[in-house]
Amino acid sequence: MNTRTRVMTVTPIFTAGIIVVTLIAPTIATASIPLDKDGKVKLFGDVRLRIEADDRKKQSGTTDNRERWRYRARFGVSFKANDKWSGRLRLATGNGVNSPHNTFSTASSPPSGTSLGFDQAYIAFTGVKNLTVIGGKTGFNFWQQTEVFWDKDINPDALAVIYKTGPLTLNAAYVVVADGGWNDDVTAFTYQAVYAGGSGGMKYTLAAGGASLDAPADMDATDDGIADGLHADSHWIVSGQLRTGPWQLGVDYLQSNADTEDTAYVAQIRFRVNSVFGLRAYYYYVETFATPGDGVFTQDNFGSNEPSADNLKGPRLQLDYKLGANSSMDVRYYDAKLITKGVDTQDDRSRAQINFNVKF
Repeated sequence: MNTRTRVMTVTPIFTAGIIVVTLIAPTIATASIPLDKDGKVKLFGDVRLRIEADDRKKQSGTTDNRERWRYRARFGVSFKANDKWSGRLRLATGNGVNSPHNTFSTASSPPSGTSLGFDQAYIAFTGVKNLTVIGGKTGFNFWQQTEVFWDKDINPDALAVIYKTGPLTLNAAYVVVADGGWNDDVTAFTYQAVYAGGSGGMKYTLAAGGASLDAPADMDATDDGIADGLHADSHWIVSGQLRTGPWQLGVDYLQSNADTEDTAYVAQIRFRVNSVFGLRAYYYYVETFATPGDGVFTQDNFGSNEPSADNLKGPRLQLDYKLGANSSMDVRYYDAKLITKGVDTQDDRSRAQINFNVKF
């Protein structure tokens, strides 16, 4: 998660990764696959190649680094049974609740890539005007411009309701975080209102929402990373976004009901150079207990050796490059430091990353 602010030395393997991906990317073609003449069944998927270099400074004062080649593969089918009912199934690689990426390791045990399962499996009802009801393992139905509130790789098991009328959208979801079997479940309730407006060359989006987490007081630590004694069980977020010409500005502000370390915000600016290139800059400030689950569900792009990814401040810089239809590439740099030292074993970290994406 956390990285130091000095400029990281780019290793030879990372430099080689930039060259290799740049050379091979334009030669790869994609194609959609129709499964029926009426378009009621559609096949889709995507593959990502990621080259990543991490550098960290531990609180003990020692330093180390690593380089990783990684990949993500997702493959699915969406279908429409009739005018009221539809569904979606998607298989994905990955080993963690918020990490669909596998690290290159041909001789690993078990073999690399053996972790594969459904990351989405849901049905949707749209038989009432302006209303959509979704049940199953679904995407997080919450408008976001960053992943500070909820990592988009985490697809919750939930019952969600979306109501849209004109520029206003209302979202609500009941999420089962962990099934307690004969004991109490860990659950969450999320809610949000989104208003999209503007005209001509200027458009904006305003959103306000939150999440309430219900975890049993005597719950032990489980695979979801949530233990008894949560510091916060209610969280709120307000967001604003302005788009004009090639510019996009945005801000997210979060607050929890924790007694301390309860605030987070992310400010961003994007600039579209042309139809091929784009630039982004973000600044993150995320205190330890500001996000749902004390950081269990927030973004993990800054890197973390903890079950949660919080207690950080620092920038994210990104260059976007469109290679062609359904293919893109981006280069990212994350640089973050701890806000509060000594509260855990997290470290200052920096991360350089290349992502190459192809989809159909």
